[in-house]
Amino acid sequence: MEASPRNWVRNLLRSVIQFALRHSVSYQEFSKIARELYVESARTILEKDDLKVNISRLAALTGLHRREVNSALESGSLPYEAQALSIPIRVLNRWEQDPEFATKSGTPRVITFEGNNNEFDKLVHSISSSLNAGTVFFELERIGAVERTPRGLKMTEDFHRFGADPQKGFEVVGNDFDTLLGAVEENVFRRKKLTNVHFRTEYDNIFLSELPEVRRWLMKEAKDLHRRVRTFLSKRDKDLVRKTSEDEAGKKVTLCTFSLTDDF
Repeated sequence: MEASPRNWVRNLLRSVIQFALRHSVSYQEFSKIARELYVESARTILEKDDLKVNISRLAALTGLHRREVNSALESGSLPYEAQALSIPIRVLNRWEQDPEFATKSGTPRVITFEGNNNEFDKLVHSISSSLNAGTVFFELERIGAVERTPRGLKMTEDFHRFGADPQKGFEVVGNDFDTLLGAVEENVFRRKKLTNVHFRTEYDNIFLSELPEVRRWLMKEAKDLHRRVRTFLSKRDKDLVRKTSEDEAGKKVTLCTFSLTDDF
């Protein structure tokens, strides 16, 4: 097959279209979504290059007619921005990594969350003095990241997972795909001496009876890996390193892991 952007996009879209068909998204709906995203993405590109955004430039960049661009703009789509690490997750990361809020063995300890000068308020304000601790508490409890106990507030074990919330789950998938595509694009087109991680391991003749144990093992290994990664990166993150540093910060590092086994 000829190496061309058209064929690369075909490879990327095949799974997306199969997903759309499984969930009864028609071609007409898919086409409308694609048109809106073309205009949204074109606008983002122009703004990133500090260029004026107008109908003519959007039409030229996307190949759409001006009326189609207008229609997409009127639909209310907004420029996409990769989401920064949310405040609640930053709070949880500090709780997990800061010795002040951890046990001697290095695990997040139960902290007080009621009354004046409680430990949860102190934890939140260690990220930013302008944050409302009550708002952060509400969000953490809503997503199931914390639970109340007689001794205080406890962090749940799987706070980095998103459970069965479809909206949140597929927002994360979108971010994962954006990260993977960016990593491979750099490895292929702007290859550096230190490349991005892109590994795949697959076996296709596993015993059916072994699949439950395989899933349990993969989950444990992935959780352990991410715990080590968080410990490593937290020592290099300006939000979590207490010492004042004049070094430039604001750079993002992302590690995504996922697994899939056949049904059992």
